[in-house]
Amino acid sequence: MLTRYSLYGRGDFAPGIPFGESGQYKCGHNLLIAHAKTYELYHKTPQPSLDGKTYAEVQKGKIGIALNIEYLEPLTQAPEDVAAAAMGLEKNLGWYADPLFFGDYPDSLKKCTGTNLPSFTAEQSALLKGSLDFLGINFYTGKYAKGSKDGACVVDTKEYDVDGNPIGPLAESVWLRVVPWAFYKLLKYVDDRYHPKEIAITENGVSVPKEGDMTVQEAIHDKFRVDYYRGYLENLCKAISEGVQVKTYFAWSFMDNFEWREGYSQRFGINYVDFKSPALTRTTKDSGRFLAKYFFKVGQPGVPATAGCADGNVVKKHRKAHKNQQQQQQHNGQQG
Repeated sequence: MLTRYSLYGRGDFAPGIPFGESGQYKCGHNLLIAHAKTYELYHKTPQPSLDGKTYAEVQKGKIGIALNIEYLEPLTQAPEDVAAAAMGLEKNLGWYADPLFFGDYPDSLKKCTGTNLPSFTAEQSALLKGSLDFLGINFYTGKYAKGSKDGACVVDTKEYDVDGNPIGPLAESVWLRVVPWAFYKLLKYVDDRYHPKEIAITENGVSVPKEGDMTVQEAIHDKFRVDYYRGYLENLCKAISEGVQVKTYFAWSFMDNFEWREGYSQRFGINYVDFKSPALTRTTKDSGRFLAKYFFKVGQPGVPATAGCADGNVVKKHRKAHKNQQQQQQHNGQQG
């Protein structure tokens, strides 16, 4: 979705081609068809070089797609806000997911985009439907959706509720607020609408405010990020306990890296990278230690990445350990 919108719609990311609304929909359309053809080639096309077997039969691989999505919560229970939240999810997630699961775009998207949205042929629709082994989701945040009585196609996103309260704490990235409950709601929405056999969380993480200005010793004690992961993983585990088929989870990111137009100014890593060091020295942050201890099951063959959810509720274990640590610190202070 970033590809079609930021690269070929507005054109504010490389390659910077501002084709406008029609261009972004054409880009997304071609991307979907290319995906479906690749799936067919991998899973259904016998290869002479493999004695007539398919790539999938020999390699035992899977093909999926990673979609970047923000969850939208109605600002109020007014019909236009409820409709706006639904429309926003269908416009962003449904634009790509609906063709892959149902063979066509959402009716709401067709209605609101008019002639800017290309159509699939019957052959393309059949090729698209079911052309994925797993659904990948990049998830970071959520927003409120406000609609208009003038039409169902109007979706205005808000970061504050009607009383002026923010939906969550602001990260260093201006687009990212910490909204743990939105993760659970998004996963339940996906499960209810598409019933995917397998979901992979392909990105989930946060940039700590002002971390780029901190010393190494300051940055590695990233409580803001630890709290983010604790809240989001708690909601992930809740969704899994209710039957949502999340099998894989990737924290974004393993280490500080080059973040699009922001370069090295925003840090998402659970390992600190000293970009001023010739050796690019790396130091594990508290968030990395938190994930290693309470969630990831590193080095255990056959154990899914989300196994921490089944381990006596890993997040609650961390809460208990953190509370015990605070009590011990208070006790030591009183003794002092």
